[in-house]
Amino acid sequence: MPKEVQTDETEPGSPPQKVQARALSRSSILVRWEPPEKPYGQITGYIVYYTNLDPSVPHSLWKTQEIKSDQLIATISSLEFESTYYIQVQAKNAKGLSPISPTATVITRQGIPGQPAGLTAKVLDAHRIQLTWEKPLHSYNIIGYSIHFNDSNGNGRELTLTVPVEKHIIDGLLPNTFYSFRVAARSARGTGAYCTDVTAKTDPNVPTESPKIITLKALSSQSLLIRWKAPLQEQRNGKIRNYIIRWRPVLYNNSNSNKEHGGIAESIEETDEISTGNDKDDKNEWLEMIHDAVMDNSVIIKGLNPYTIYEVSVAAGTDIGYGPGSEPQRGQTDEDGW
Repeated sequence: MPKEVQTDETEPGSPPQKVQARALSRSSILVRWEPPEKPYGQITGYIVYYTNLDPSVPHSLWKTQEIKSDQLIATISSLEFESTYYIQVQAKNAKGLSPISPTATVITRQGIPGQPAGLTAKVLDAHRIQLTWEKPLHSYNIIGYSIHFNDSNGNGRELTLTVPVEKHIIDGLLPNTFYSFRVAARSARGTGAYCTDVTAKTDPNVPTESPKIITLKALSSQSLLIRWKAPLQEQRNGKIRNYIIRWRPVLYNNSNSNKEHGGIAESIEETDEISTGNDKDDKNEWLEMIHDAVMDNSVIIKGLNPYTIYEVSVAAGTDIGYGPGSEPQRGQTDEDGW
């Protein structure tokens, strides 16, 4: 028959969960938590750490309160008025101490809500992120919430919700950008402490800016060299994966005008009518090629007609698709024999 074997007890493997605090008065707070997810033995008690100093100071400078194992709540008194306190909780068993919990924050002002709990951020698309959170302890007096968020460039915004709902969609965000969010509850007496930040990154999108053609010149009677600059970083909306290069000849109603005028500059400035294939019955379609973005931002277009003007456009592509094409630029191949 199978035998049951019990492993030895070790110190708790995870901290107490869902630590929350709220002000009871101008000098006292209530702290509540849940047991560790990995107790690894019988929990024998808890240590509540609290301070109104900078929370980065060593734990030796924090004050503590010991709590019995059958209690998941603590009242801390004799605190300073109108002060921000930072709270952490640690579990213990016969073998040692657990990791310390994340920090909860509370303001000692009666009627001020505690921190919201369990803030999460769900990316909906390139421009929207949905936030959800849990109400603070004893949320009867909450009239709304404040939401503060920053993007990865340091630009911050604050929204005020005038109804006590625990879900909100933030829209108008930039694609492919990290955002940091935090939420605080509001009552008629003021705004409570903000919860711990959460971070989310919006989905990528197609570029909103086109590349810029910086060189377009003939290499021979049948080839053109094109070089371009990538879109600005803030307009790429994701990692540029490749470029699509499009080209087509510029057609003249007078077939001899191009050669008679002796070049691209004169032929365009004269009064000859130019067609770029916009008519429905015109067969002058764009040709195209794909260029991997890991390579240099230049290509040679081959197989062209001698002494012919071509217009060329470039568009950048992310995983989502291609952005706008650049304004077409014109270049002329050399005559045969060059």
